[in-house]
Amino acid sequence: MSEALATADVLDPDVVARLHLAAGFVEWPVSTDAARHHWETARDGFARLDHERYRAYATNLMAASYFGDHDHYRLALGLCDEAIEAGRRLRCAPLLATGLNVRGELTRVEGDDAAALAAYEEGLEVAIASGDDQHIAMYVGNLSFLADHAGRYEEARALACDALRRCWSLGRLVSAADSLTQIAGPEVGLGRPERAAVLAGAADEALRVLGAVRARGDRPEYDRVMADLRAVLGDEELARRRAEGAGLSLDEAVALALSS
Repeated sequence: MSEALATADVLDPDVVARLHLAAGFVEWPVSTDAARHHWETARDGFARLDHERYRAYATNLMAASYFGDHDHYRLALGLCDEAIEAGRRLRCAPLLATGLNVRGELTRVEGDDAAALAAYEEGLEVAIASGDDQHIAMYVGNLSFLADHAGRYEEARALACDALRRCWSLGRLVSAADSLTQIAGPEVGLGRPERAAVLAGAADEALRVLGAVRARGDRPEYDRVMADLRAVLGDEELARRRAEGAGLSLDEAVALALSS
């Protein structure tokens, strides 16, 4: 990306803006500030080109860069709502689904489950209507977090398993690994902390092998589950169970997670 952007002066402005979109994704796991800078640059570039859809997409990515940043929560919501409004106006289902998901993530991480539920449910309807399998899986998994928060553990586990099946069938291995952690949460609530710890360990190892990191909006959920497991199992047993999970292949971990 750096080599490509070094030639920006001789590239078409549309290509440069798209390169900044991509560079933001490369930077995001490492530096939120760097990612946001790239997405803001892309947004400004698309604005000059009067490319409203991509401008809104870049704006939504800027909003996502503030996950968990309480001080900039209102700013992030404003950016996200701008992108959502553009999705509605342009009747662009992928843009609208992405915007609603980011709004759900922002509000869930902030602790506003009611607002998150409204965003996720509308987004799921949009994704189903447009046949967007990737977003359907994402929304189902996020709804499992909300059910887990509310103590509806059977529902949460069913939703998380549904999300895992969908991710697995689409070949989305990183999302499948994330889904293992989504299942671990309700497993704790259902009185199966050992199983939850194994799944968490398998998820961590799968992400390591894939060279990926846990989705930024899901990190607080992971931290919550790990704190619950540590309280129930203790450090030594938790470490042993996580190591057991790390010894599983992703195929084996998925089979375990989906078994009754």
